[in-house]
Amino acid sequence: TVGSGIVYLVLGGYQNRILMYLVPLAVLLGYLLLYLFAARVVPSKFVANRNFLQAIDREIVHLRGGRSGFALTISLALVLAYLLFLAFEVFATSQFMTPLLFETPGTGNTILVSAVIFVVAVAYTLAGGISAVFKTDKIQIVCVIAVVLTLIAVAMNAKSAIPSTQPSEPLLRWDATTFWAMAAACLAAIATQFYSLINWTALSHLELRHQRSVLLGTGSITVVLLSCIVTVGLLLPAGDQPLEALQGALAEFNQASELLPRLAVWITLAGLAAIIFSTVDSLMIAAVLFIYDNVLHRDSYLRTEDSRELRRIRSLSLVCFAAVFGGLIYLHLTQPNLFYLLLTIASGVGVFAPMLVTAGYLSRSPRGLAVMGPLVVAVYILLFLGTFVTNLIALQYAPQFTAWLGTLAILSSIGWSAIVIILARARRA
Repeated sequence: TVGSGIVYLVLGGYQNRILMYLVPLAVLLGYLLLYLFAARVVPSKFVANRNFLQAIDREIVHLRGGRSGFALTISLALVLAYLLFLAFEVFATSQFMTPLLFETPGTGNTILVSAVIFVVAVAYTLAGGISAVFKTDKIQIVCVIAVVLTLIAVAMNAKSAIPSTQPSEPLLRWDATTFWAMAAACLAAIATQFYSLINWTALSHLELRHQRSVLLGTGSITVVLLSCIVTVGLLLPAGDQPLEALQGALAEFNQASELLPRLAVWITLAGLAAIIFSTVDSLMIAAVLFIYDNVLHRDSYLRTEDSRELRRIRSLSLVCFAAVFGGLIYLHLTQPNLFYLLLTIASGVGVFAPMLVTAGYLSRSPRGLAVMGPLVVAVYILLFLGTFVTNLIALQYAPQFTAWLGTLAILSSIGWSAIVIILARARRA
C-alpha cells in the first residue's frame, strides 16, 4: 500500500497534524471501492482471470485487431514505480536506523545499512520465491506491531520531557500547503488499490462472497496500524527535525543502563527491518511478475518445472535489484524531502488508476473496449511522464508544489477517462 512507510507517515503526521489520519481512511476507502468495482462493475470473467491486465489486453486485441499497448504501458510504469518505492523505503528507513547502530553515522554507514537489509531481503526472495514471502510475513507482522507500540511510547516520553512553557504544535493545521498535500496523499492511497498486482491476484483466487470480507478486513487492520504510526508524528515535540527528535530519544534509551530502554531500541531496529523486508520481498515479486507476464508475455502460473525459466526469473530479479540499488545511491547523494518524494512517485503512477477503472467499466458492454486504442493510451502515458518530470523538478526547488502537481495529474486523468467513456458511448450510438 502506498503511504504505509513508517517514515512517510511519521513525517506526514508531524507536518500535517490530525489531517494525516485521512490517509489511512483513504486506504480503507480504496479497498471498499475496489470491492465495489470488482463485484458490481467489471464482468466476472475479467476479475476471475489471474492477470487482470492481460485479460483486458486480450479483449482489446480481439475487438481492434493488431496489438494493444494497454498491459505493456501500465506494467512498465508500475515496474518503475515499484522500483522507486523500494529505493525510497530502504533509503528512508536506513537513514533512521543508522544513528542507532553507529556512533558516527555518515553517508557510508547509511549506504552499508541499506545494502545489508536489501541484500538479505532479495536473497531469501530469490531463494524461496512467494513461499518465502508468506513464511517471513508471519514473523514480520509481529515485529511491525511491536515497533509501532514502542515508537508511540518513545514519542510520548520525548514529549513529556519538553518544558510545559515551550509552545507546542497545533493539532489542526489548515493552509494551502496542507490541503494540497492531503489531497495528493489521499488520492494516491485510493489509486494504489486499483493498480496493485497483489490485490488483483488475490481477487482472482477468491469467490465473490469472500471478496468483501477479505478486502475490508485487510483495509480495517491496515487503517489501525497506519493510524498508530501517524500518532507517533503527532506526539513528537515541536522542532524543525522531527525524525531527529525521535532518534535522539532512542539514542538516550540506547545509552541507558536499564534493560527496558535498551530493549525498546532493539525492538525498534527489528521492527524497522521487518517493515523493509516486507516491502522489498512483496514489491520485488510484483515487479518481476509484471515484467515476466506483461512485458515478456510469458506465464508465471505454469505448474511444470523449467530450470531455464527459473533462471530467467532470477535474472530479472537481479536486474531489478541493480536498478533499485542505483536509485538508493542517488537518493543518498541528493537527500530529498522524504514526504514529498513519495508523493512525487505515487502521484505520477496514480494517473493509471482511472485508466484501469475506465477499462473495467467499458468491458461491461460488448464492444466498449474497442475505444481503448493507441491514442487513448498515449494520453495517459503523457500524463504520467509529464507529472513525473515536473514533480522531479519541483522536488529540487519547491517540494510543496509536488502535492499540487500530483493532485492536478490524477484529476486530469479522471477528466480524460470521462471523455473516453463519452466517446465509447457515442461510438455505440
